[in-house]
Amino acid sequence: MLLESKLSMKSIGAQPKAGAAVTDGPVVQVYGRARSFSTGTTHLGQYIKFRGDFEAVNLATGEVYRSQNLLLPEIASALLAEALKMRGASSGTLPAPGTKGDGVPGTDASTPIEFAFEIGLNSKTATTPGGAAYEYTVRPLMDSRETDSLADLRAQIAKPQAQAIAREAHEEKPAPALTHQRKPAQKDSHRR
Repeated sequence: MLLESKLSMKSIGAQPKAGAAVTDGPVVQVYGRARSFSTGTTHLGQYIKFRGDFEAVNLATGEVYRSQNLLLPEIASALLAEALKMRGASSGTLPAPGTKGDGVPGTDASTPIEFAFEIGLNSKTATTPGGAAYEYTVRPLMDSRETDSLADLRAQIAKPQAQAIAREAHEEKPAPALTHQRKPAQKDSHRR
């Protein structure tokens, strides 16, 4: 596993080099838990940077990458940003390239969003001057969903408790002693 300061198609080796032939099909799987996002602008245009815990697998090399920052192709970014907004996140802004500062932080979602995408390439026959000869495709591998960040801890705590209860239930317990109690004789209320 390789640790990166940010995951992007370029940093994980899945972005085609300029002028190279493009093979259509999936190139990367990316998944994780997103907490927040910020927008920024470069000479290439606007982008969204997500914060959370992320992994990506380059499908050509099998290499696994991990980071707390993620840049996705525009179509996937829009889907994930919208899911975070629905959970109360608001966008921060990143500083302009070449400037100092940290930008303005956004607010985190009330709970992280789990997601998994397969990102692919689709070659384009007509390109605009200076434009790429491909476009990205995105296929969700699961429904994005809200996560409870403490659920795993609760499950780990509950497991030993459940095991102890099961052990107690299966332990041999002595059978209760059988005692025979004699009923007192009833007096005959009708004496002759």
